[in-house]
Amino acid sequence: MGPGVKCGYMPQIVAFENPAATVLQTFCAETGDAEAQARNTLAVFHFSAEEVFKKVESLSGGEKSRLRLCLLMQKDIDFLLLDEPTNHLDIMSREWIENALSGFQGTMLFVSHDRYFLNKFARKVWSMENGAVSEYDCGFDEYAERRQNASVPKEAAEIRRRKKTKGAPSPQKAPVVPAETLIGEAEDALKAVNAEIEACFARADFSQIKDLYGKRNELAERIDKLYEAWE
Repeated sequence: MGPGVKCGYMPQIVAFENPAATVLQTFCAETGDAEAQARNTLAVFHFSAEEVFKKVESLSGGEKSRLRLCLLMQKDIDFLLLDEPTNHLDIMSREWIENALSGFQGTMLFVSHDRYFLNKFARKVWSMENGAVSEYDCGFDEYAERRQNASVPKEAAEIRRRKKTKGAPSPQKAPVVPAETLIGEAEDALKAVNAEIEACFARADFSQIKDLYGKRNELAERIDKLYEAWE
């Protein structure tokens, strides 16, 4: 990294030095902007006239991430480091963060298990595999396809090895589904359930809400377990 590069960092858990301060006070303290200018900038990041007076400690995880990103964008940075930027955020907060980052003109380096986020932003992938870092000069979908294709020759070689050592065909094992595929399928299912919940609220139809929330909790728990197994 060159000496002239301005770097910004957004951690997975966003915290502020003075959580008892308001959103407006926090922004003015970090940027030095006058109150009127600060309120105009915060409005662009969807902090309304009333919300700027909320204390930082009362903000949701998505709101804290939005405020931190707003502050980072005022520093004219050209290299942004993100640690699980969409982790534990609701759908609306995820979409807002993704839309805001879409307008960033610099370079982003991020750690993420969010398949949708990876597909949208990743142009190069570094993957931790067997204690080593492997580089893939492609997006996430192509990376996942390469990984899956690379596993086929290894499985075929193992079958040939067993045939030679035992002198008879080995029983074929069921194909192992990559963790990335299982996570992607579960996250797609979770997005579909969340969309159904939002649709039910929109049409004031609460007959299926309980079942949908139960299904959403099951999927969220499954995704957490898949991430734990993958890591």
